[in-house]
Amino acid sequence: MPIRPFAVSGLFAFAAALFAACFGPRMAGISAPACGVLGFYVLGFGLWILVLDKRTGGKASRNLDPRIKPALASCAIALLTAGLVLGLYCHRWYRVAEAAQHLDGVQAQVRMEILDRPQARYNRYYYPARVLEINDQEVEPFLIRLSCGEAFYCVPYDIAETEVLFYRFPSEGLYSTRNAQLADGNVLGAYCSGYEVSTVPRAFYPGESMLPAIRSLLERAISGYLPRQESGLVQALLTGNRSKLTPSVYAHFSRIGCSHMLAVSGLHMSVIAAFFTLLLSRLPLPKAVRNLGCAVPLFFYLMLTGFPPSAIRSYVMFFLYLLANSLGRRPDSLNSLGVAVLVICLTNPFSGGDLGFSLSVLATLGIVTASRPLHQTLIKPLRRFPRLRRFLRPTVSAVAVTLSAVLFSLPVQISVYGGFPLLTLLANLLMLPLLTALLLCSLPFIMAVSIQFPTAAVEPLALCCGGLARLELWLAERLASIPWGYITLKDPLWLLILGLCLTTAAIPLVMSAPKRRHFCAAFAVILLISGSGGVLHHLHWKDVITLAISGDRDTSCVIAIQNGHAAVLSLGGSDSDAAEELLSRRNICSLDAVFVPQHSWQAREMARNLFSIRSPGKLLLFSDQYVGQELRLSQTPIQFLRREEQTISLLPGVEAAVSQEGGQLTLGLNGRTVILDLNGKSSGRCDLLITHQPDSLVQASVTFLLQPEWPLSEELTNASQYWLIQKDTPVYADIYPDGQVRIAAYPLDR
Repeated sequence: MPIRPFAVSGLFAFAAALFAACFGPRMAGISAPACGVLGFYVLGFGLWILVLDKRTGGKASRNLDPRIKPALASCAIALLTAGLVLGLYCHRWYRVAEAAQHLDGVQAQVRMEILDRPQARYNRYYYPARVLEINDQEVEPFLIRLSCGEAFYCVPYDIAETEVLFYRFPSEGLYSTRNAQLADGNVLGAYCSGYEVSTVPRAFYPGESMLPAIRSLLERAISGYLPRQESGLVQALLTGNRSKLTPSVYAHFSRIGCSHMLAVSGLHMSVIAAFFTLLLSRLPLPKAVRNLGCAVPLFFYLMLTGFPPSAIRSYVMFFLYLLANSLGRRPDSLNSLGVAVLVICLTNPFSGGDLGFSLSVLATLGIVTASRPLHQTLIKPLRRFPRLRRFLRPTVSAVAVTLSAVLFSLPVQISVYGGFPLLTLLANLLMLPLLTALLLCSLPFIMAVSIQFPTAAVEPLALCCGGLARLELWLAERLASIPWGYITLKDPLWLLILGLCLTTAAIPLVMSAPKRRHFCAAFAVILLISGSGGVLHHLHWKDVITLAISGDRDTSCVIAIQNGHAAVLSLGGSDSDAAEELLSRRNICSLDAVFVPQHSWQAREMARNLFSIRSPGKLLLFSDQYVGQELRLSQTPIQFLRREEQTISLLPGVEAAVSQEGGQLTLGLNGRTVILDLNGKSSGRCDLLITHQPDSLVQASVTFLLQPEWPLSEELTNASQYWLIQKDTPVYADIYPDGQVRIAAYPLDR
């Protein structure tokens, strides 16, 4: 077997980046010299064998296994590459990130450079910014993610001055917020605490400021021709800006396992490359010129999307393919993947903490190594039916590619999200052709808009793009509404069932000559295992009450779930989409009640958004709250509550006591007392407390604190009885009939 040096170095660079992101700079600093020393030792041993061979005419290694030399070369490459990536990680951390960590919790006047337009999420605006001065003193520039309640009146690369509060990102886990932000270059977060923001336009803007301007110009042109949702989808595909997508749309794609379609990756690069290849194939040009004409627009597309790691990987692989094609060489996909991963890990050693990059690498590795054998295995039973085989070959190829990508990325999917969508295969088969057509139609549309074609010439393309985008969104919504489309693997039972099903499915695939009866028998066994698992799962979770908690101090969502029924206990800000995703993950079809205690237009708006997707059994409001015409006209019964002590029914057999002022909700769940502190003024004693006040008067065994933007005291964050709730990582508290409580946290796929 020939050695693939770039494949070995790339995969071990990826492993080293994962190791550094998981264990931090201290372990990386210890491991880097160890890998380097071992690598040089193995390299020296291999060179010593070569020198002896040269001197003795090959007699020194005559009795050695012929695989020894390639193994030594691969081992030396792997160790040296890993040591280099770990060393670069330590160098970048101590030079850039560590120097800024002492600012955690510091409030200061900051002069900074705004690097791009804001991303609007969770009713807030997030700016990438470069800090230049702190309290009128120049500092070594470093990048932050600035969170603001209102957008600045500025353009990218303007200078802004305001008062901010620095905070560290949470650092628990391999794909923590800190690792994800480090991969984007941000070493700290900052909350805009000042009421006055002054911006100073530049006299001369750098060349890189053209990219945000071009991106903004294209986005405005797209928005001028297409409705909001269709425009958001086209912008996500062409510019990589997903902030214009509503969270419900992203939740639909995530639930059916198609969120990769919204992130610029190899799929988008392949379609765009096919478009320009087809465009240039009609011209009488040499092969090298045509390949160059295809690579240049792809690079501009890469710049336009902001150089995301998954797109860089795809571009490097495609560039190597074009280079090999121009030189008349056969490209090696595994070596190309290794080169792409090596380039990314060397230029950005923090990339190991980027979840999207990890999923992209694993999915591509699965496609490169497993899709062809899987395709041959699946198509083999049809060899007796040549016409049917010829007709089904594209479908079988798509199935093989999807399955290989899903199987290789499945461990990360399960470990991070605690489950996976069951509709991935079906959704990809239905939506990929539509997405390909949408991309092929969007390219001439955006080119016509850019060169200002007459409106009459642009409108047919816009109509085609809008229709395809609308169909894609509609199909995603329909597929996401299918019950039991997402399986949660919090229970080890489902992990065991999944392993048994995958093992059963693999048996006929690895057989030398599988027959139809082998596949039928495997399918029957999988159905039997899945059915038995469903029965055991139902018996295990019978009468178990789950509290799902998500949000922060401004946007909260608390859901009680039992026996397939659910009640949204608190809803505010912009977290109705988190409520919908939490309900979808638990495959909840019956929403019994929605309780909206907040007296704000945001709470009513989010209730309306939830009603547009679900049909609750009843809506609970206080009698002095403004309802609004849309809620009154909805078919949901409204129950008005007085601001006095009373008991309300939320779920069958589950009741809640409302305090006199309506600021405290007390629930008795399987013998455990749960208090939902709505106004921060509650008092008493309970087992579980949900609040946004770190100094709450309620004495509780476990406190779920809706985490604010600014940092908390170290004494509080280190307390084991506190769970800090983050926007993207809801916490699940399972309360069993015997009173036992189990708590776990799994991030949302946003």
